[in-house]
Amino acid sequence: MAVAETKCLDHTGRSTHHHGQFDQRGSGQADDDCRDDQWQSRSGCGVHRRSGVAKSFPGGVGMANMKFEKSLVNDVIPYIEKHYRVKTGKSNRALTGLSMGGLQTQNTTFTNPDLFDYISVMSMGFADLSRFGIKTDDSQRAEQIAALKAAHPKLYWIAVGKDDFLYESVVTMRNALDDAGFPYEYRESSGGHTWTNWRIYLSEFAPRLFK
Repeated sequence: MAVAETKCLDHTGRSTHHHGQFDQRGSGQADDDCRDDQWQSRSGCGVHRRSGVAKSFPGGVGMANMKFEKSLVNDVIPYIEKHYRVKTGKSNRALTGLSMGGLQTQNTTFTNPDLFDYISVMSMGFADLSRFGIKTDDSQRAEQIAALKAAHPKLYWIAVGKDDFLYESVVTMRNALDDAGFPYEYRESSGGHTWTNWRIYLSEFAPRLFK
């Protein structure tokens, strides 16, 4: 997982309070695939990607055991808000994840609907992951979608490539959200389950945050 701080400058050039953007990566994806300590300009703000802030659980099965989601909510966010000068509240938090990180983003936001105002799920839908030895509990999915809808997140952004092996799971997810009248934005690209796509998606999602 990479924790990203968006750091904005006021008209004097002084740094203001930071917002919190939490990026969750997939199983087996190395941090060095994205350069550490990289700043990119985002409409006057910078996105700082720092790898290794929170330790992910090894392997797909471990990453799907909900320990990460609980640690993010109970440990990581409280620690950051206690020790760093950040704005608190859902309007100042964003969560995004790709691949298995997309599943963790779903799990976190569905079980904590009032925590994040900006949410993005990349290359993951409502998937049957049993072939990977991963069990998902969708028994409360309808209620969770309704609760997140009632929380009115400012942006729920979904992205996937046409050739992604999880494309149909995204179709299933969108159908469920449509049936529930849940508002979201959808980005479909060419290509598959690749870093090429995820870098593009992040470059499009990040400028939409904290407006």
